[in-house]
Amino acid sequence: MAYLERVMHFCTGGDSHRGMTRKSYPSGVTDDEWLFVLPYLTLMREDAPQREHDLRAILNALRWLMRAGSPWRYLPDDFPPWYAVDQQSRRWAAARVFEAMVRDLRQ
Repeated sequence: MAYLERVMHFCTGGDSHRGMTRKSYPSGVTDDEWLFVLPYLTLMREDAPQREHDLRAILNALRWLMRAGSPWRYLPDDFPPWYAVDQQSRRWAAARVFEAMVRDLRQ
């Protein structure tokens, strides 16, 4: 299995979180968008023990927060916990992954 396929398999996990069926939101990332952003968002190996939450669910939660303009603690329960989304988004910002995505889209 190719590296990107392994990462996709690991990071997409399924549609359940905390034993709940995940609701679909208009702000959710599409499959094509996910294929584009995935290489930027994987800051560590897919089998890293500290990864508890699905990266796609975290990105969807971050997109929901930005679209809704909601406080972190108002994140719906079918997303990963707000503090996990906050922590991962800070890691992505520190690694400048969003700037890299924009730069590559402009090229």
